[in-house]
Amino acid sequence: MRLPRLTTLLLFSSLWPAWAAAAELSLGIGRIEGAGWKAEGLRARLDATGQLSASIARAQGKALPPLEKLQAACRVGRGEGGALACRDGRLALSSAKLGSLQARFNLSAHSAGDWRLQLPQLQGEISGQDAAERFIAEKLAFAADADLRMQSGRLQGQTGLRLTAGQGYADPVYADFSSHPLQAQARWQWQAAAGRLDLESLQLEQPGIGRLGMNGVLRLREGRAGLDAVADIEALDLAPATEIYAKPFLAGSRMADVVASGQMQGRIELRAGAPQALALRLRGAGVALARLGLAAEGLEGALAWTADAAAAAPAALGWQALRVGKLASAPGQMQYQAGARDFRLLAPLRLGLLGGALNVRQLDLRGAGRPGMAAAFDADIEPIELARLCRAFGWPEFSGTLSGRLPGVKLENDLLSLDGALTARAFDGDIRIGDLRVIQPFSVLPRVAADLRLRNLDLQQVTSAFSFGRIEGRLHGDISGLRLLGWRPVAMDARLYTPADDRSRHRISQRAIDSISRAGGGPAGLLKRSALRVFEDFAYDRIGWSCRLDNGVCIMDGLEPSRNGGYVLVKGRLLPRIDVVGYSRRVGWDTFLAQLKAAMAAEKAEVR
Repeated sequence: MRLPRLTTLLLFSSLWPAWAAAAELSLGIGRIEGAGWKAEGLRARLDATGQLSASIARAQGKALPPLEKLQAACRVGRGEGGALACRDGRLALSSAKLGSLQARFNLSAHSAGDWRLQLPQLQGEISGQDAAERFIAEKLAFAADADLRMQSGRLQGQTGLRLTAGQGYADPVYADFSSHPLQAQARWQWQAAAGRLDLESLQLEQPGIGRLGMNGVLRLREGRAGLDAVADIEALDLAPATEIYAKPFLAGSRMADVVASGQMQGRIELRAGAPQALALRLRGAGVALARLGLAAEGLEGALAWTADAAAAAPAALGWQALRVGKLASAPGQMQYQAGARDFRLLAPLRLGLLGGALNVRQLDLRGAGRPGMAAAFDADIEPIELARLCRAFGWPEFSGTLSGRLPGVKLENDLLSLDGALTARAFDGDIRIGDLRVIQPFSVLPRVAADLRLRNLDLQQVTSAFSFGRIEGRLHGDISGLRLLGWRPVAMDARLYTPADDRSRHRISQRAIDSISRAGGGPAGLLKRSALRVFEDFAYDRIGWSCRLDNGVCIMDGLEPSRNGGYVLVKGRLLPRIDVVGYSRRVGWDTFLAQLKAAMAAEKAEVR
């Protein structure tokens, strides 16, 4: 037997008054089919008191797993307004692949388009998965209730759901509801003809994680653009929320190890399927990204943003510490404004670190993330301890302090530049970077152009950090036409030399002499094999080295030509006098770096 709708089974009950005189009426159907579904072993029984019972031995469809048994019973009669009513209903369903459920219900109907279904109790346990294994349930215990009303083509509903035990997986999120039960209450309307769902209210609560409320509209025919919604986060514990609901989406990325802590509340607005506004408040929050070496601790204040830059409101966010690697800042707070792809610092920011501070006077971003991104930055550095800075980044350790000015950094049309020169105080000397330009700074191969000037650097501070040997004295340097591709030098005209007016102590160790000789292509280890090995260090007059780099080749020179065709790198003074001579004139840049690295890694010179 084939019928267009399963509900046809119940139509005969509308004639129950005519059958009331009979002791019992029974109906059996071997098979019934509809579009995309079929059922077998249908049985129905109506007695003289109006008690109706029905069962289905087996059923399956495209949208449902196979059912092995379905039983339903209710008391049939006339309800309010002459509606057909099915009161005090009971429903039981079982499936080897799905699980089981039991329900109590009341149904009244004037017609197929005008009815009401009340489910004061629906409970059961589900285990199973879809064909693609994107949705999996394992002993998922649930309890639900619903009040559904169809009228004038509109389905209205009030529904409740409680997941109290078992596990669920909805790609890529896995949740254990035995540890964190979920409760949901919703009030909604569905208009099938318009393909529109109105979510009047949705309340979600997971003890130990948080509570939130939501309302909105979904217009299915418009796809993602048909979603308008507002979510109010009443309370959220960031640690479990991040672990369960955020980390699965970050798997495989450099943020996959994110760890969060603290509390959050606030509002998120969506318009046309896209974020419209964000107004969140953090309390004692923290986030750590170990792979990136980034962390923030003790976050207090607002995360505020709006899609309309003109409507962006001032906000403030404070912290106890910001960390990059082992580098940690002092407590601080910033006042800012964020809208669309723009960000603006509203007040000077002092970021204390390493005994000094970074004072940011200006930070403006426009069109962040777009090819035409623009930025303006102005700051200075109060003296910070170089040794602590080096330790924080795992660099060779230098003594002294670093200070300076970072004036007018601008980013426009994929070009980063400075309004003036970048100046810094380090190694008890001065460093100046002028005409700095970075083309496509965020690309795979950024191009950098700059000129550098070094004045009066303390060589003992510079060399003390490396296994290069000790040199005492002062150093000047001029590097013009510096060009980097992918942060590797490809062109420059560089010169390092002793200042003409340097009156400081000039001493150079055996190890430093050996290292300089190796880097210049000369012999190594001569001193420790000669009578001069008894001297720990030697006096020198001047040091000088130059490199004109072009097309990967460095043309090297020194202070002056030597008698044997080389060039003098270190000119000795007093007795015993030692001159260090270089012989390599044309050296590949990579080869020179390898020689320098080998010189620093060579066995330390012995002094007897």
